[in-house]
Amino acid sequence: MLKGQELRQCRLGLNSSGDLLKKKSEKKMEINVGCVVQLKSGGPLMTVAWIENGEAYCEWFDNKKKEGSTFQVTSLTRKS
Repeated sequence: MLKGQELRQCRLGLNSSGDLLKKKSEKKMEINVGCVVQLKSGGPLMTVAWIENGEAYCEWFDNKKKEGSTFQVTSLTRKS
C-alpha cells in the first residue's frame, strides 16, 4: 500500500524523484506503483502494488474479495 508522499506523487503525475511525468499522449502516462490502471482490453480498475522486469502486480476487489495478478505493463492503461 502506498504511503502519503508516494500516493500524492502518483495522483499529481510525479515520479519517485518528484519530477513531473511526461505524457506520451493525453491519456497514456507512465505507470508507477500506486497508480490506478485497467487492462487495455477492459476489466476492473486495479491498483499497482509493485513493478518488476516489465510486469506489474495489480490488486482489485471483486465484491468484498481481494484479488491480485501479474500483468505485462504494456497491457495496462493508466486511469489516475
